[in-house]
Parts: sequence; structure tokens; C-alpha cells
Amino acid sequence: MMEKKSHLFQKAASFCAYQERCLSETKEKLYEWEASQEEAEEIITQLIKEKYIDEERFAKIYAGSKFRTKKWGRLKIKYMLKQKHIPTALISKGLQEINVEEYYETLKTLAIQKKEALNNKFDKVKLYNYLISKGFESDLVQEVVREVG
Repeated sequence: MMEKKSHLFQKAASFCAYQERCLSETKEKLYEWEASQEEAEEIITQLIKEKYIDEERFAKIYAGSKFRTKKWGRLKIKYMLKQKHIPTALISKGLQEINVEEYYETLKTLAIQKKEALNNKFDKVKLYNYLISKGFESDLVQEVVREVG
């Protein structure tokens, strides 16, 4: 029995070391590997103790990377972190990693690129909906659509 738990811990540690993981992802993976609830909880506790799992660190890295690589806005990042059961306070800390000026410039760049992609059929509603779907706040989107339109 201890051998199984040790093996599961090693797999979970490798899983967490490969890429930043949150508690819910790791727990889900342990259940996929057929860990009992008790085993999963003990392994999770050990992973947290050994700093393989740190939800604040996860929230910060997740927010920063989704903003930079996928050009997601704060609302979409917040929603996705909630889906991963990250506490609200940690979501706020994660979102603070996004530079305000860089955020606005990214939104503006996305708007300009989308406007150019729409060619002569420029449609403010389509542009607005696209930027909203990326997770940007409606007041900022309206401001940028007016600016590039």
C-alpha cells in the first residue's frame, strides 16, 4: 500500500514539476491514476509542503502567461482561474501581475489587427464582440473601438 502511495507521489511530483499546476488539476490527475480520496489528500498535502503546488504562484504565472501568449483579458483569465477553483484573493494577486499600460496596448493592438482583418467591411459591433470574447472589460473595449474606429 505504501509502495502505491510512494509511486503516486512520484508521478504527481513529476506532473507538477513539468508545468505549474493547481490543486484541482493535480487532484483530478491523482483520481485518474486511481488514487483513493485518502491517498490523494495525503499526496496533495505533501506536494504543498514540498512546494510542488502553490496556488498563488500558479495564479500569477497563469495570469501572466495567458495574457502574454493568448492575449486574454482580465475577465477571461479570472473566469478560467475560478474554473480551476483558485480562491478569489489569489486570483486578484494573479491579475496584479498584468501591467496596466501593457494591457491597454495589447487591447489596442488586437483591435487594430482585427480591424485590418475585417478589410473594408469594418464593423464596430464585430470588433467589439471579438474583444469582449477575448475577456477584456466592456468600458475599455468601447474606448478602444472609438479610438481605432
